[in-house]
Amino acid sequence: MEKDKQQWIDRVLGSLEGSQRAQPRPELFTKIETELFDSEQDIILMPQLRMIAAAVALLVLVNIGLLSQYDQKNGQDSATVVNTSALDRPLLSNYKLYE
Repeated sequence: MEKDKQQWIDRVLGSLEGSQRAQPRPELFTKIETELFDSEQDIILMPQLRMIAAAVALLVLVNIGLLSQYDQKNGQDSATVVNTSALDRPLLSNYKLYE
């Protein structure tokens, strides 16, 4: 049994003898290079970039203002209130899951 297994392994490994490493087509590298460097790229101009940055800053300021109004309306400060009584109890009373 062990001998048959070893013979099978030797046959499989021996089948790779004489095989050659895969070679790409010679023009493949130049084709990839031309596609990388000759393709048109989307260019964001500086005025567009400034408008995007201004819009993001405006959205952040509006969100901060709305959150502060929400906190004042509900009578809470920005600190988070944690109920610690739930943390004192264990998650499981016993570890016998199937009874």
